[in-house]
Amino acid sequence: MTILQPINSFNLISQKLFLSNLLIFSTIIICGAIYWLFFISGDQYITNLYLSSSWEQVVQDYSYWQLVTPSFIHFTEWHLISNLLLWWYLGRIIGSVSPAWLLVLFVSSAIISNCFQWLWSDMLFGGMSGVVAALFGFLAGYQILRPQGIFFIQWYFIGIYLLFLIVVATGHFGVYSNAAHFSGLLWGGIVSVLFIKLNSSKIGVSA
Repeated sequence: MTILQPINSFNLISQKLFLSNLLIFSTIIICGAIYWLFFISGDQYITNLYLSSSWEQVVQDYSYWQLVTPSFIHFTEWHLISNLLLWWYLGRIIGSVSPAWLLVLFVSSAIISNCFQWLWSDMLFGGMSGVVAALFGFLAGYQILRPQGIFFIQWYFIGIYLLFLIVVATGHFGVYSNAAHFSGLLWGGIVSVLFIKLNSSKIGVSA
């Protein structure tokens, strides 16, 4: 091993952390800015961020960004803070290994969870809960398949989150985006399988 190998490894880790933090904190800033606009003016400046009432309208207006942008909208301080804390915590775990996969998870789970919630309810929904659920699903799925792998999160934390999803799905504690929650959770598990399949030949990924 040459002296350059540890230096290159350090540079790679630093690059991953920088890109991961860039994605995580850029998302936090965007969500915070949109919540501030919502707080001071209601829907006046964020109407175009909601999914349109019909798919034909989305296609006609070329407003495909609306498949992602509802994930940036939050309606209360608790809604915003809880989602962003979980996004920061779980995003660091995944992003420190692969910022690219964190980006893939964010975009794909936002689209899928928003579409399922849109099919389930009307257009007025928002939040990163579908993305957060996907991060939980990814980490849980990975740990089931690779117990000694590169990602780790305490199982009791996953258990508490799953219990929360079940409780709020009963409807006794208000209206929640249940379709976004469960579709995101399932999609995260699917992505964990894809991650393992595509990285099975790399050192540190296989069990």
